[in-house]
Amino acid sequence: MGSVTPRVRSMPECVCERTADYQYTLEQHYEAVRCFLVSLCHDRDLARELTQETYLRAYVHLARYERRLDQPRQWLFTIARCALVDYVRYSAARPMIELECFGPLADPTACCAAEAAAMADEREKLAQAINGLSAVNRALLAGFHLHGEDFGDLARRHGLSRTAARVRVFRARLHLRRRLS
Repeated sequence: MGSVTPRVRSMPECVCERTADYQYTLEQHYEAVRCFLVSLCHDRDLARELTQETYLRAYVHLARYERRLDQPRQWLFTIARCALVDYVRYSAARPMIELECFGPLADPTACCAAEAAAMADEREKLAQAINGLSAVNRALLAGFHLHGEDFGDLARRHGLSRTAARVRVFRARLHLRRRLS
């Protein structure tokens, strides 16, 4: 009996050549895929990350399956859309938590007296600005923002048209913004 040499599996040459050809073909569409993702998510940084994820998935798929790509651009767009959907689902299931929001919990003395005084001043300014509104505008603003009523309900309750209620809420917000800035 002779020595047994372990059998090393390598990719066949045709697969390597095919992967190199596909790599060149896929890289031609990189910018189009990134722009497509920017148009979907409206965030350039996220689009860059998802483009990388798209190409990672594409290369893994090419290495795993022998397949001929007739329309690589559409195939990449489909992978990109799936990557975005996966990201949105993952983000919804696992919301990001800002570490700064735990600061006051970790150190109760972190909230200093100056911050409390500034917040009290802002609340006082807001109360004065709200009191500067007419009674109807004040009620419309409170109904819409505090009670979650829609413009139709507010309009019926105050004897206004839906458009008039919407305009009055908009103008009340504008008045508050001007008074507080």
